[in-house]
Amino acid sequence: MLREPIYTALFQLGATASLLDATGKPLVPAVVPWRFTSRRWQHWDSVTGESQPALFLTELEEINKEQRVGMPQKWHCRVEFVIYAQNADVSLSVTPVLHPLVDALEQAVRGDPLQGGKQTLGNLVYHVIPEEVRYYEGKLGIQAIAVMPVRVEESSPQGL
Repeated sequence: MLREPIYTALFQLGATASLLDATGKPLVPAVVPWRFTSRRWQHWDSVTGESQPALFLTELEEINKEQRVGMPQKWHCRVEFVIYAQNADVSLSVTPVLHPLVDALEQAVRGDPLQGGKQTLGNLVYHVIPEEVRYYEGKLGIQAIAVMPVRVEESSPQGL
């Protein structure tokens, strides 16, 4: 297995995440909220309000969890999805703008519960697991940021 197909598939998963309806299901037809997406992270000062909501994928680390000689490698990778969004009304919290975006991304990354709730990126990896969500707002004026670290677990004879 090769790295680039995994990261490409993971990015496409986030970039095509649809907003959810009141029952938590993706809207039909799909409503993709992002005005800008990239695998190259940019500082929020470089992303105009017209380009938001924006989604970025950054690669953090790859850890070989199986290092015994003769055993298949088992890689765990950590990435972060970074969401930027703005609310022009400084008297209101920006997190209500972020919540539907985070919900859409988390739903896409988590996988379909009817399919066992396991996201395999089309059988490229064993499992994709969203770990947490960190919110940054309030001190950034109209700008808000959500960061979702994601762990990708791979297990194959070839390694990642």
